[in-house]
Amino acid sequence: MNPIGVVFILNLIFKLTNMNTFNFGDGNRRTQVDLFGTWFSAHGSASYFVDKCSALIEKYEAWLQHTRQLLSEKKEEMLKAKDKEIREFLSRYTPEEIAAFQNGSGN
Repeated sequence: MNPIGVVFILNLIFKLTNMNTFNFGDGNRRTQVDLFGTWFSAHGSASYFVDKCSALIEKYEAWLQHTRQLLSEKKEEMLKAKDKEIREFLSRYTPEEIAAFQNGSGN
């Protein structure tokens, strides 16, 4: 588990042992989902929360890794499409015209 996950769990354990300081919102599922991405048992033990949070963190980290990989692949796809578009645009001009544009003397 990464350091951020450990800190999250330690903070959660601390807050759960001091339930009056931990805010589950108004206690309804929608509020908990907004806060945590899921809902928890209102009467779960500390062990329940540690196990559930650990499992969620592991799952979320995997999702983040997959999402970052997908984002990277799609950005690369966009760059390739833009490269193709630029090459098609430039193919309309002769090398002399392109050189003139590069030198700032093109119209």
